[in-house]
Amino acid sequence: MPDSVTALTAIAVSVFRDRNNPKHEEFARRFESTLIGDPAFQDAQMAALLIANGAMVGDAVKEVFAVPELIDLGHKEGELDPMYLSPGGGGRMPPQGVISGLLACAFLRIHYLRLPFDEGTFARSVLEGFGELRRAARGEPIRAHKLFGITGVMLPEGTQVSTPWGVMRPAPPAPARRPFHLWQPPTTCVLAEPRLLPMKIDRAAQPQADFDPAVLSEERSRILFPLTCALASSNPSDPAVPLVTWSTLVFPFQNGFAFSSPIVAPQLKPAVDIGTRIAEMEDWARVVEASHTVSIDVAARRLVSAASQRLDRADALIDAVMVWENLVGTSTETTYRVTAAIAKALEPDRTKRRALRKELSHIYDIRSRVVHGAAVEAAAVNDAASQAIAFAIRIMQSAYKRGRSWLELSSSERADFLLLEEP
Repeated sequence: MPDSVTALTAIAVSVFRDRNNPKHEEFARRFESTLIGDPAFQDAQMAALLIANGAMVGDAVKEVFAVPELIDLGHKEGELDPMYLSPGGGGRMPPQGVISGLLACAFLRIHYLRLPFDEGTFARSVLEGFGELRRAARGEPIRAHKLFGITGVMLPEGTQVSTPWGVMRPAPPAPARRPFHLWQPPTTCVLAEPRLLPMKIDRAAQPQADFDPAVLSEERSRILFPLTCALASSNPSDPAVPLVTWSTLVFPFQNGFAFSSPIVAPQLKPAVDIGTRIAEMEDWARVVEASHTVSIDVAARRLVSAASQRLDRADALIDAVMVWENLVGTSTETTYRVTAAIAKALEPDRTKRRALRKELSHIYDIRSRVVHGAAVEAAAVNDAASQAIAFAIRIMQSAYKRGRSWLELSSSERADFLLLEEP
């Protein structure tokens, strides 16, 4: 009789080899007509399809649920199947469902993480999922991945960007399918963020679990990652800033296709190849992670929205100037002090600061006229928006380089420091 590892390896090899079976291809064609969601997400669902040999599933169930940690999770006559609960939700899974989950989730990880698609990689991924199942049964956190669909930027095949908030890779090639939202551009990259998540397994009719919702927060990935791309962009007036189109959780043994898709209208422009900026992005990611504080959350969000989410250039202009104000805004003499502080931070040559402050004041004036309903030519608004975004990126770069202790000051304290203390 095989042990659990042998049984799981055998069924993994069988399932992988069976993907070339005409029966699998026929089933996949029927399944494809039921798909919804982003095309890249649809392709992941196709990748996770499997047809398993019933007898081998039975052998795997028998061996897996004979492991000491897992005996209590096996089938029990007259009792409900265990509920597998995590901060992302949960559901009851019979032993056969757990085995199917190990197999399907292994395919998903290979698909999204762009791992080698071969028999050995698949078998190892299944066994890694089995290890996480045993951790869950012992009440330990399990390793999962939070995945984000990215649009607006592209990477060459075989490259990746490593950041504190995950690794971005090119999206797996997908056949053309009708997008879920006709206005939404296609997913070009996938950001995979490793997460260590709690899980509770309970047979009770109404199991209770109290998880901290913060463990699923997407704020840093949705804001600091695109911000980093903006700071590393080669063209500050029109930076290459990614937009998150969907997100999902991939567990090691709990299969499902739930995803969230924010209702955001991105700029409809071609995705930018950032393959030559990978080193700059990784450098800025480390700087941002080390220095970011909640005191400049507004600046981070507004820069991202100005550069990637605003269809109206007047809105982009307003957002970009708000970045200035969040960093060095004051309650009195706002225009002069904000523009003077930025000029001081950005221009080391004293003889050129007056001209720079005048340029900043002109942008500030156009923004104020727009906010107060004055008529401003579209060309002037568009030009001011581009300049405001470029200066917002430059002042954010300068601010992050000064470090966390400086950013923890209030905006007026930062302005006072620039105007009164820095030479």
